[in-house]
Amino acid sequence: MGNKDGFYKIIVRNNKLLFAIFISTIFFLIVTIPTPKFNGDLSGFNLEKNKEFIKYQNKDSIFKNKSKIFLEVIPNSNNRKEIQKKIKKISQEITSKYKNSTVTNPLTYYDKMIRHWKIKNNQLSTFLKQAKEVPELKKLISNDLKSFLVIISFDDFKSIDIDYLNNIFQEPFSEIKKINVFSIAHLETSIEKYVTKDVMNLTLLILIFFSLYIILSFRDFKALIFMAFTILGPISISLLVFYFLNVQVNLISLLVFPIVLILALSDSIHLLTGFVKFKHIENREKRTEKVIANYFIPSFFSSLTTAAAFLSFYFFNDSVFIQQFGMITSIALMLEFLIVFSIAPFLLPWLHIKKINDYNINMLSNFLFKNKKTISIGLILVLITSLTLVNKLSVRTSTDIFFPVNSEISHVRNRLMDKYYSTIKLDILLTNKDKKKNNQIIENYIIELNKRFENEALIVNISSSLDKFYFKTRYGVKANLFNFLGNGNPYYDEKTNTQRIELKFKSAQDVVDFSNGKLLEIINDSPKEINISYSSMGLLLNEMNNSITTSLIKSLLSSGLVIFLIILIMTKSIFASLLSLLPNLIPLGFIIIIYYVFNININVITALTAVISIGLLDDDTVHILYRKFWLKKPMEELSFSILSSAIILTICFAFFMTSSFKPIVAFGWVCSLIFIIGIISEMTLMQWILQYFGKNKIN
Repeated sequence: MGNKDGFYKIIVRNNKLLFAIFISTIFFLIVTIPTPKFNGDLSGFNLEKNKEFIKYQNKDSIFKNKSKIFLEVIPNSNNRKEIQKKIKKISQEITSKYKNSTVTNPLTYYDKMIRHWKIKNNQLSTFLKQAKEVPELKKLISNDLKSFLVIISFDDFKSIDIDYLNNIFQEPFSEIKKINVFSIAHLETSIEKYVTKDVMNLTLLILIFFSLYIILSFRDFKALIFMAFTILGPISISLLVFYFLNVQVNLISLLVFPIVLILALSDSIHLLTGFVKFKHIENREKRTEKVIANYFIPSFFSSLTTAAAFLSFYFFNDSVFIQQFGMITSIALMLEFLIVFSIAPFLLPWLHIKKINDYNINMLSNFLFKNKKTISIGLILVLITSLTLVNKLSVRTSTDIFFPVNSEISHVRNRLMDKYYSTIKLDILLTNKDKKKNNQIIENYIIELNKRFENEALIVNISSSLDKFYFKTRYGVKANLFNFLGNGNPYYDEKTNTQRIELKFKSAQDVVDFSNGKLLEIINDSPKEINISYSSMGLLLNEMNNSITTSLIKSLLSSGLVIFLIILIMTKSIFASLLSLLPNLIPLGFIIIIYYVFNININVITALTAVISIGLLDDDTVHILYRKFWLKKPMEELSFSILSSAIILTICFAFFMTSSFKPIVAFGWVCSLIFIIGIISEMTLMQWILQYFGKNKIN
């Protein structure tokens, strides 16, 4: 114990130096480190080593899938000629600035195909009705014939000035009522905006709540100053980690700030509570040393286990965003622990807290202690029930998770999905194994496939090289419409002799269901001379979800192993360590039941909930076991700090329900429920287990 005591004394006796280093570091960071950029980029979700990603890239290399902006033009007039002039003006302005861009819209084909129209006038409605019967053009015209699409294609969005384009689209035209804009770039811009908003709102709500909780519990405004410093450090260090790892804040990594903030506040609660407990020690330096001695080791172990849970995502997931989130959070949490325990010895002696307002908390803990056996049996039954539901959980693929709720981009996307053929597609590529042979075999097979696809309810539209539309040019020569679409024939690549069939679906999950089921049956009898492959963004999303689910299991096992080893260090008993893991399994059982009852599908973010929850919940387990097996003392003030931490976690994660993203909203309320169950489990089942240890003296 001598070395341990000496270590604590070093921290306490050098508190002024440590605090000076802290203040200097924070000042340096504020002055020199720029605020991290908020990024809505979605490319970090890609699984670049995955077979579906490789297939998707291969399709893009053959049929150039340029970045596109979709403009839905809602006319305010029926004068086709005037509207065509306005669209031409927009097109010329864009193509003159961006030389490699192309603009496709149905109106440009009026002059080329005028001789084919039965009715020849300048009414837009007449044109749209007739053009709706033409392959490819029909995709550009709404189902109700009241609007049409203009598609702008770019080689790369990185060089595109979105604000410049938006100003062009928003320019007032008397003949055009409105132009709705949709593109991946606009979606990413919207995500960036709402991610920034979420980080600010969540941080503010957490700080307001915690300030009120501190005032009500400790009745000392100096406690707020203590909290301010313990918050400032970890958040600043988190920004530093973002800077040095050159990572921008995205849809996933935005979770770093509130998680680090919440855990810093939780550590602070333990220290404040301990400082009040040892108020009988008049010498403030010795009193502070006693507090640090009581909480340093369990807080270190709990930070280590939590960091291990998050770090597992770095090793077990192929998505760059998930890896970054895991790495940054794990580093930030360990630095958070070091900062809080380095500056606390300087700040604690300034406090004059005489009493904790803990009446309600004590009433709750006493109720849980008295009914621990009954509640524990109920929790175990819940865990057993959850095991029967694991196989009933569904991993479903959806693009909705990326769209901010009630945002303009979300409304536009929903409108396009409703008024036009879906943009969610499955591409089927057919290549002759012997390039010297003619394509009659492939063309005959495409005819057969089209017949089969037409009978599938999930498919809303089929496009292929069969959709030929010939018309006479001004020179009397017949021409295929595909050759005038700006990108050549979109369904045949002469260089690779590859044909493409494009199937469109209402949802990404429909793509997955069809690809994994009926499609395999349909192409099972394909001619041996033909190579067939298929790819879709929906399949990429599905692989991403499956990867998350797989990494979830690995993460739970790895973090569970770390927790087990740390518990083993404290209990020195394999049986006791295994039994002590049981209270942490109860919340996992509740996650399964919650997901099943509320029909929550496993996706990128909801799958993270289990690992994040288990990583945070084990903190209480470590503190309780350290008090029991290491210090060999009763719970005492630990009940208050543990219950307070649970309340903080529950309320603060409930604030995630204010997020602009549906999965994060689900993440928030599920986590809140889990923390409620977790603390009930710790205060009942864990106490029941400890009581068993006491009677049987397992060592």
